Amino acid sequence: NNILFGPEKVDETRRKFLLMIWNIYNFFVTNATTDNWEPGENQRSTNILDKWILTRLEQLKSTVTDSLEKYDSRQAATDIEAFVQDLSLWYVRRSRDRVGANADDSDDKTNCYTTLYTVLVTLSQLLAPFMPFISEEMYKNLTGEKSVHLSDWPKFEELNTDDSRLITDMLLVRKVVERGHAARKEANIPVRRPLASIKVNAKSETLNEELLQLIKDELNIKNVEWNTSGAAEPAVELDTKLTPELEEEGKTRELARAIQDARKNLRTPLDGKVNVTATWLPQKPELLDWLKKRTLAESLTIGDELKVV
Repeated sequence: NNILFGPEKVDETRRKFLLMIWNIYNFFVTNATTDNWEPGENQRSTNILDKWILTRLEQLKSTVTDSLEKYDSRQAATDIEAFVQDLSLWYVRRSRDRVGANADDSDDKTNCYTTLYTVLVTLSQLLAPFMPFISEEMYKNLTGEKSVHLSDWPKFEELNTDDSRLITDMLLVRKVVERGHAARKEANIPVRRPLASIKVNAKSETLNEELLQLIKDELNIKNVEWNTSGAAEPAVELDTKLTPELEEEGKTRELARAIQDARKNLRTPLDGKVNVTATWLPQKPELLDWLKKRTLAESLTIGDELKVV
């Protein structure tokens, strides 16, 4: 086979892999430092995202080990790339609100940090034969140990039926989400605007409540109607009717984004409190509470223009 190598391919790898894994690492280190989190005794997480990514990690350890024992470095590298995509575009994406200054100080936050720490340490070990320098930097900073190249190769556990089912179900969740985002785009409805429901036609039986909740959260949907059909690929249909309640929630999310943009422009620290003046505020107490928590606002007042100080 021809080996395509040159400046364009190298830059593509930088953008699609190196920057992605470094951003994940930076996300973890920045938030863990802000929350003063340190590795401790592991406890089994009940969060479906933690279960899934740790199951994917066991699968990755198995496939990379098998490929390298067969001297198939290309397949091993391809599997690592796919895992980092899953880690960034789904696990970290769906876990951002679980950590940081505006997240509840709870067991779930600790479980998220512990899971991500475990994943990054193991990933740096699997990456060591391919990228010795970036894996060394990550591993030494995370563990405080002398070198990733002196650590033992990660051992893996064989997946059971429930593990394999979780991986399959999560693939279905992501397909439904992908089609839901496409339907929103086609209808010109931004994700920040909540919708009442989505109808899903899929070949498999309905997913468990935790997986359905991921669909609701990612698509900003209140309810999922699941229909088992003979379709090979899932199809979705959005309920685009807006109620006053949904409209108020959508406007609140728009305001939260504007405040977050203002915080970013002011270079406010992640845990820094602000005072907000806005031309409109939600009437529902629960939306006001959410807005304060989301933006770390000490006060919210009505004024002639948006001000964040």
